[in-house]
Amino acid sequence: PTPTPTPTPTPIPTSAAAEEKEGDEDGGEEEWDRVHNRILQFIASGETSVTIGEDMNSHQRQLGHEIAESYGLKHVATGMPGINRRLVLSKVKATSNNPFNFDPTSALHDNVGAPLPAPPAVAAPAPPAPAPPAPAPPAPPVAPSEPPAPAAPRDLRKLSMRELGTILKETALDEDVINGLSRWERVQLVTSMRAEEEAEVAKGVARRAEEEAAAVAAVMAAEEAEAAAAAAAAEAEAQAKAEAEMRAAAAEADAQAQAVAAVAAAAAAAASFGRCQLNEPTPAGTGGVPRRPVPQKQ
Repeated sequence: PTPTPTPTPTPIPTSAAAEEKEGDEDGGEEEWDRVHNRILQFIASGETSVTIGEDMNSHQRQLGHEIAESYGLKHVATGMPGINRRLVLSKVKATSNNPFNFDPTSALHDNVGAPLPAPPAVAAPAPPAPAPPAPAPPAPPVAPSEPPAPAAPRDLRKLSMRELGTILKETALDEDVINGLSRWERVQLVTSMRAEEEAEVAKGVARRAEEEAAAVAAVMAAEEAEAAAAAAAAEAEAQAKAEAEMRAAAAEADAQAQAVAAVAAAAAAAASFGRCQLNEPTPAGTGGVPRRPVPQKQ
């Protein structure tokens, strides 16, 4: 039987318009099919290496890297980026590494045979982890409460008769007496009463200041007395220690003197005894050895 000739695959033109070279960077099925068909054409040919990418943009070349990797082809980019960047494909493995498990030439026979596989799904990037909540700003420091400012003295000349009478009633003054006073008399009376109150307050403040000063002076006097007592005790202790050291030194010197005197007395006794032996006469017939004197009986 005569073998059926294999149809020659239609080559894909390698020159494209400039606008196609600057195609959509986001890619698409049409772009993926174009690069895929070019790689399938190389796989079906008897060539061991091929250079493609003259009419591809950077995104299409990236697709070429991914598709070549899926078929087990060696893929290397050459050339200057943006000028003459190319993609060199080499057959380093058998096409049994085809993950789609179909004849790569069938897709080139005028769309006869198995349909083109869908482009590999690209996993969507995981959303970034939410940023941790910002720490709450520190609470502003609470300002210490200040004592209320003393109320400004009221101008008694601007008070009415009723207001002056109310102030005088607080002093337990009889109401008939208050009613008999004129406006200026009421002002003078309230002024004098307030002056007396202020004087009493000043006297109380001065008295408390004197008491505090006396207490401070007493404390200082007690501290001075305590310091003086401590100094006197330290001085007495130092004096007693010095006297004890002097007595001990004197006793030690006396003992040394007595020891020296005893040694001198012993030496003198020994010397005297030696002289006595040298001066005693030697009896005849004793060989020059002096005899021991025999004590006489009483």
